Amino acid sequence: MSANLQLDTREFEQAIRLYKKATGKDMASILNRAGSNIAFRVIRFTKRANRAQIRALVNQPWWPAFITKTLKAKNPGQKITRAEARRESRKIINARARSVGFIASGWITAMQKFAAARGIPLKTRGLKQRGRPKGSAKIATPGRLIAELRNTATGDSRTGARALNQFGNPPLQRAVRDVSRDMKRFAIRQLQKTAKKFSATVGGILR
Repeated sequence: MSANLQLDTREFEQAIRLYKKATGKDMASILNRAGSNIAFRVIRFTKRANRAQIRALVNQPWWPAFITKTLKAKNPGQKITRAEARRESRKIINARARSVGFIASGWITAMQKFAAARGIPLKTRGLKQRGRPKGSAKIATPGRLIAELRNTATGDSRTGARALNQFGNPPLQRAVRDVSRDMKRFAIRQLQKTAKKFSATVGGILR
């Protein structure tokens, strides 16, 4: 089961159009720049999932069923005791608490690919990726105006999808919002500079 993160992209879409108008750059370059900045920021904003939130998972109504399913998969046909369920629950919670950067690590591949495409320095600020890459990215091209960032750190399980929505969605939305506002501010300054130059040129011609 994959998680479909629900994002409000209206401000981002406005920023992209305004940025193109102000800079005249091709849309693929603009999308890749935005994707790069979003990847950098979402790692910083996610950085560490809240330990208290992870430990609070045991209070979720779906948690007992998840533990039961996990134990049944490990030991088919065996009766599950409460003591075993508690031990398994503690084991999973402790593992997640020790790996509180697991969601942030899912954005590393996207950050690496966008940084390479733009030729900019790569900084992970101590965040390490263990094992196989836990995410992916697709760079926008003139023939494919889509820049994609994918996070697969939590896998395809139902609980993984819930974790990504709970811990991954807010930082991603914040990153998209902040990048959008930075692009809009830059575009407005550029448009104002252009307007002043035009005004000065016209004034010089009329004098």
